[in-house]
Amino acid sequence: MLTRTDFLDGNKRLSLVCKVPMPEWGDHVYVRRIPADELPAVNRIVEKAQSGKEDDVSLAAWWCVMGICDAKGKRLFKDSDHAKMMKRPLVAVTRCAMAFGDFNHLTDDADGKRKKN
Repeated sequence: MLTRTDFLDGNKRLSLVCKVPMPEWGDHVYVRRIPADELPAVNRIVEKAQSGKEDDVSLAAWWCVMGICDAKGKRLFKDSDHAKMMKRPLVAVTRCAMAFGDFNHLTDDADGKRKKN
């Protein structure tokens, strides 16, 4: 069983980043696990998309801005980079956003995979 220290200091068995191949550029990026205190921000963006105030592409760009990180899990982008992310190729934005959603169990697809395991 995990101790309080194990849980609060981070379980070393839990990967904090996920490598996402980017064949368009011949390399990769990482997406990170979000901490619990960032879930409200993610939920606000999702709620905007569900209400029609934010479209799906904008949601995907937000997930890239929030999720793409370095190999240690540090965000690479600021919230102010959203408009620039919207100008990136759709295939790349979609791939990163889907990886971020799956890695953080934010998508229906991730829920299905979790239920199978």
